[in-house]
Amino acid sequence: HGPYRQFDPRITQSALLLGATPWRAWWQVKAPLLARPLLFAFSVGAAVSLAQYLPTLLFGAGRVVTITTEAVAIGSGLNRRLAGLYGLLQLLLPLVIYLLALWLPARINPALNPALRGSGSR
Repeated sequence: HGPYRQFDPRITQSALLLGATPWRAWWQVKAPLLARPLLFAFSVGAAVSLAQYLPTLLFGAGRVVTITTEAVAIGSGLNRRLAGLYGLLQLLLPLVIYLLALWLPARINPALNPALRGSGSR
């Protein structure tokens, strides 16, 4: 919640003074500026939730099927290829989510991407 609390409210106040509605000021000003911290928080939450094998198994009583529960079940068998595939999936899913968290903010707010700003010297 640090970046959200450190956000300067004068930025959205300027948008409101220029005639934007509160929703429009949030979606077009505040959300793009806070996209990176929000996506990283989502990424960490997704990675942690993918790693929660025991709570899933205990609270779901074995009825909830996840990649982690399947990987453990298959890992106890003799099919090493399938166990390796599930282990790879456990690696790739958080990796894809982290890559999206790095890639999306530059797409949402191009002004945050230094490569798109130009050199500034003419």
